[in-house]
Amino acid sequence: MCLEGVVAFLAVYSLLAQTGGPKEAELAYRELCARVAKIKTLQLTATAAGATGNVRSVNLYEIQRPNLSRVTTTFTKTKSTLLTVGDGTTEWVLSEGTYSKHPAGPNKVSNVPDGFEQMLSPEDIPYEFLSCANVTFNGQPATIINVQYKEARDIKIGLFISKSSGLPIGRSLLAPKFKNPAITTYSDIVVDAPILSSEFVMTLPADAKPFVMDTTSKLLKVGTIAPNFVATSLSGQKVDLKTLLAGKKAAWINFWFCGCPPCRQELPILQSEFHRLKSQGLQVITINVQDSPADIRAFNKKYNLTLPVIPDVGVKASIGNAFGVMACPTNYIVGPDGKVAAVFAGYDKDGIANALKSLGIQ
Repeated sequence: MCLEGVVAFLAVYSLLAQTGGPKEAELAYRELCARVAKIKTLQLTATAAGATGNVRSVNLYEIQRPNLSRVTTTFTKTKSTLLTVGDGTTEWVLSEGTYSKHPAGPNKVSNVPDGFEQMLSPEDIPYEFLSCANVTFNGQPATIINVQYKEARDIKIGLFISKSSGLPIGRSLLAPKFKNPAITTYSDIVVDAPILSSEFVMTLPADAKPFVMDTTSKLLKVGTIAPNFVATSLSGQKVDLKTLLAGKKAAWINFWFCGCPPCRQELPILQSEFHRLKSQGLQVITINVQDSPADIRAFNKKYNLTLPVIPDVGVKASIGNAFGVMACPTNYIVGPDGKVAAVFAGYDKDGIANALKSLGIQ
């Protein structure tokens, strides 16, 4: 075996020999990062099964650095297909005769399966590390690296790394709503083989139409009575809308979740505006529609947020549904009479300012 082969063998052996706690898991993951970062092209099949074991989708990945990608997803239940293509300047999505597009990042691909996400940026690690161990996955000797998301720590991921190739061969995902983990299996993995440039070109059907997301049809109309809610805040206090409005000119109700980029931009602004305007009669309440209390607290600590929060998740979630929330952030301005004065799907600085001004707050 040549020196280069010995070095490569020792690198794989080092990864697979790691078992133990967070430090060992992080070391194993960083070695995986170093390996995947060298890949120029990647092709594989990802078969995703839900917590019940039923196959939900089959995904065919074709990726070429730095920013070309093609993913064909077939959903087994509906027999429908979703095609995403990154051509280097634009990322396209085509589904059921409708398409959407947005600018592509200049130096990275965005469509990669878990375990190969180091193709995006080897230093951008979204995980906290838990443990690693030797296991068998799909009949193959493997190492599992157990992690959790930094901003959603109740979601646990297991990355299965092949002992023979040192590359990911699957992952498990366990979320609070799952009794069992959902399993995705990677197969037909081909590394650094040439891929035809035509694979990274989106050809739209002649009758394809732009996709328009419905985020507003279920929102409450201006002038309707906002539904009263009674809930427990993150701090353990009982909260209801009527009490919040008592003696106030307006209530600003914000729906959000930790993984929402626009929410992360908006919440510090909302907090600043609350402190500036609360003496004028503004009340603010934020309602998290996805995350666990522990993750919300970690998020608030990271972004120095002190706004009151109501967790509205799980089978008892009802506030978001009552307000017709279909996307985040969603903002309501409710007047002292309990009626909706304004509603915004997204953050509209000027629109919210004008709505508050009409209620005597500026």
